[in-house]
Amino acid sequence: MLTTDKVTTLAFVGQKQAQKLERLGISTVRDLLYHIPKYYKDTSNIKTLSSLTKEDSPTVIARIKELKNIRIRSGKFIQKGICYDESGEIPITWFNQPYLTKNLRVGDLVYLSGKLNPKTIKPEMISPEYEIVKEKNLHLGRIVPVYNLTKGISVKWLRARLDNLTEEIAGLEDLTDTLDNKIKEKFVLLDLPVSLRKIHFPDSTTDIIESRKRLAFDELLEIYFKLLREREKRLHSKSPAIKIEHLIIDEFIQKLPFQLTKSQLLAISDIFKDYAKPYPMHRLLQGDVGSGKTIVALIAALPVIKSGFQTIILTPTSVLAQQHFSTINTFLNGKNKVILQTSASKNSREDIENSDIIISTHSILYQEKELLKRLGLLIIDEEHRFGVDQRKQLVDYFNRLNRPHLLNLTATPIPRSVALSLFGQMDVSIIEKPKARIPVKTFLVPSSKKDDSISWLKQKIKEGGQIFWICPLIDESDSDNPMMSVEKTYSEVKELFKEFNVEFLHGKIKSNEKDRILKDFKKNKIQILVSTTVIEVGIDMPNANIIIIENAEMFGLAQLHQLRGRVGRNNQEAWCLLYSKLENDENVMSRLKYFETEKNGIKIAEYDLSQRGPGEVYGTIQAGIPNLKVANFSNLELMDITRRAAEIIYKSKLE
Repeated sequence: MLTTDKVTTLAFVGQKQAQKLERLGISTVRDLLYHIPKYYKDTSNIKTLSSLTKEDSPTVIARIKELKNIRIRSGKFIQKGICYDESGEIPITWFNQPYLTKNLRVGDLVYLSGKLNPKTIKPEMISPEYEIVKEKNLHLGRIVPVYNLTKGISVKWLRARLDNLTEEIAGLEDLTDTLDNKIKEKFVLLDLPVSLRKIHFPDSTTDIIESRKRLAFDELLEIYFKLLREREKRLHSKSPAIKIEHLIIDEFIQKLPFQLTKSQLLAISDIFKDYAKPYPMHRLLQGDVGSGKTIVALIAALPVIKSGFQTIILTPTSVLAQQHFSTINTFLNGKNKVILQTSASKNSREDIENSDIIISTHSILYQEKELLKRLGLLIIDEEHRFGVDQRKQLVDYFNRLNRPHLLNLTATPIPRSVALSLFGQMDVSIIEKPKARIPVKTFLVPSSKKDDSISWLKQKIKEGGQIFWICPLIDESDSDNPMMSVEKTYSEVKELFKEFNVEFLHGKIKSNEKDRILKDFKKNKIQILVSTTVIEVGIDMPNANIIIIENAEMFGLAQLHQLRGRVGRNNQEAWCLLYSKLENDENVMSRLKYFETEKNGIKIAEYDLSQRGPGEVYGTIQAGIPNLKVANFSNLELMDITRRAAEIIYKSKLE
């Protein structure tokens, strides 16, 4: 048998079952083999009947003493019985399962697992799972796998099919373990067939850990091999020749209205060293919100321009493009030609050809490549925020070019190992916030104190402050859940703060109007701006000192950290207020309380990863994160092990 064979090749899998399995993404033998349990139930701890207490959800081995159907008034049946072991006996009750009197007979020795009736003084089992004791039990009396299911496929049927398949795993002709024994020994990894058997039918928690480690390793190894192949291509590409004139760079830095930090200078040095190499730069510049990535990116562009090449800065939103355009023009003071290219722009071919820096949304990708013959540096701001189609366009576009230097910027805190996986085999520079920056005070505000905060907010506005008021939705029709929308909140806030100017902002507003609102907010003509997360990245409003986040539970902690970074950017005292309607949800409160006290972006990201997984933290669709069945990007240790192993294996293949 081959792993590529249809599942109908297996015993007891007919055409009807195959159609149902297809809904689970299972069409081949391999698909079934890699249908990994979503969790396990440990029913291996067997208790005696006399030792049971009402707090238990026990597993017992007992004999059926009696069992009968009892008809009740509604016409339905309940099943009443008694079971016993050497220590005593207890009653059992099932509801509306009349077939049980045929499946279980008096004298049968059975496993029973379930909850005890909390209303009775003496222990009574209610609707327990059951399995007659056999030489080999699959469903009780052991650690049992629980799978994603679909209508018509029961967990017991699926377990039985996987038991048959994994018992005969040696007969799968094309299931070969290609991993070298030295690698398995060095990184303590199980053989592949062993791990596939143990992941489905473990004898201990150690089996689960070891089998998951091997299968997760295999998944990550594929990713790292792909990244290493990409790196190899880059190392054999010719890069644009960039000449560094340090005197010009030093003069520019000295004229800045602030002093660059040590980490900013180190990042600039890293970039200039990359320019000296014979192949294109591929670097991730990671900096917490407010750390000054834009000025580092601009300084990276100066020698590119001086060497006769263009720089493109790609942003995920027109709001961020406008922000960069304004900031960079201020720093350059008219010395270089900078243009803004969005869907609303009307730049001519000549404008684009003759510009030094083009700041754009993905609309630049629709320009004829002839217009971009001089591209020396491509800067992508928050790449993982581009949609899937846009990312594909970026990759295709990048491959058509003569491999310019590439600099990715991100303010999203990403642990290094995750960054390597999300952004490719690239070098990473991390810049830190200026030490003078006062941490934003964060408070999780209980609903009982929400009204009390209004007078405090009014006082802060009178003192010259400004407020961002963030909502998860534009309007209430965007969700079936009762969440605060921009439209509803704007109406309420406008009523509460009549003496102040309140405006709203979201992604559906036209670009010109967005620009007008942001300019007015920057000039303090607007005191409260009710908005979606359109302001999350790159918006620099030095006077804003308070951010209020409605339905804070709807956002990932890394995203909350981004939002929090919108205030306190002028080294002034600033506050972040979190509102949540899920005050009785312990998990929600635990996450938000952690965020309330933690200020370090990387620690927040690692905590969020461990709690929610990368798909939720960075957005599976937006980030293009591979669909991993076993591996998890939050397991930084395994990611590091796999990366090292991939480099060893890849190097040995090249030799």
